[in-house]
Amino acid sequence: MYQETNGGNATKKQDLLLFFGLLALVILARMLMNAVSSIPHGSILQIPLFIGLILVCLAIYKKRLCSYRYTLFNEEPEEGDLDQYGNQRRNPYPLGTLVFEQFSGGKGRIVDTVAPGEMQAIVTDTGTAASISVIGEDPEALQRAVKKAAVLCTGKKSGTSTLIFKRDGRYQAIAFKPSDKLVKMLEEIIAAVNAA
Repeated sequence: MYQETNGGNATKKQDLLLFFGLLALVILARMLMNAVSSIPHGSILQIPLFIGLILVCLAIYKKRLCSYRYTLFNEEPEEGDLDQYGNQRRNPYPLGTLVFEQFSGGKGRIVDTVAPGEMQAIVTDTGTAASISVIGEDPEALQRAVKKAAVLCTGKKSGTSTLIFKRDGRYQAIAFKPSDKLVKMLEEIIAAVNAA
């Protein structure tokens, strides 16, 4: 099993600065609300201020508390590797499966799981495709899938790669930030599936 994470790497110093920044923002918002309430129809102006405060808090939440983990099941557990009950460990997914998880405040949930038979291509931010043969099948459907790709990474989109897969006869895509090592592993899986 190979795992990588994206985001969620803030330090205690950054958290402290964030806390004081949010405290100052709430105090400023309260002062603005008081100033606006004294003018005629001020309650109407309070609504956009309140919505703006919520949007700022959501942006900070997304930047600070969200992270993603990519897990590739690329090898079976070693013989003799036992779980807490004394049973031989087994992978919960077939070899070659890529699992995308989203973590919010330390709690995770599985966002998507892509089996090796579904993978069609991985396109890096430079635009090179590991499996060019898939592009000739239905370029319009492929372009629609890439445009609608689910973004499973934090920060700027530069440096993202797009995994294109086919599920239920339709192309789908996920944009994420894997390392070069994970991209190579996925390219090998896609090549092996296409060769079979």
